Amino acid sequence: MRKILKSILVGLVVAGASITLSPIDADARSSKVEKAFLKEMAGHSKKIKAYLKGHPSLKREKRLGTHETVEFLAIAIQDLAKRAPKMLKSAAKKNKKNLVRRSRAVQRHARDIQLASLTGSKEKIMAAYEGFEAKLKALGK
Repeated sequence: MRKILKSILVGLVVAGASITLSPIDADARSSKVEKAFLKEMAGHSKKIKAYLKGHPSLKREKRLGTHETVEFLAIAIQDLAKRAPKMLKSAAKKNKKNLVRRSRAVQRHARDIQLASLTGSKEKIMAAYEGFEAKLKALGK
């Protein structure tokens, strides 16, 4: 029994060492994380845009959600924007102050969308959404 446990322990140590010593770049991992992070923010933005655009079919219009859905998505974007300076390490290396400023701009804009969604008016949400996609793109640069 002891011999079996010892061989399992040695195998785990060797496997752990090979994982930590593997030449997979940390930059490659971080770039994948950054892409996923930005993709999540863009996905939330696209859902809000789809709600604002609407659909001629009533059945499909219902699937796009309500103003409450937009409120939830705006809150999610605010949370993601708060974490942006920590998550976007390659952009932070270039200019951290600029990244923080852009992330705060996205947070403010998302908060405006959230407040507009509380009214339930698509027109107000659309007015608040104007220019939001440009700020998201700037955040990823």
